[in-house]
Amino acid sequence: MSRQASSRGGRGPSDESIHPYNLFDKHPSQSNDRGQMYEATSNEYHQLRVLDIDVS
Repeated sequence: MSRQASSRGGRGPSDESIHPYNLFDKHPSQSNDRGQMYEATSNEYHQLRVLDIDVS
């Protein structure tokens, strides 16, 4: 096979709104003497809603 695709086909639903999400811009959801936990939920970041996941 010597032919290669020259471009990707199709666009995803969130292609127009791709931007980074910085967890450290938020206050930690949990904090103690051992560290801090930050969370990103699908309510706050649209790309997570598309994937149906939350991250902490």
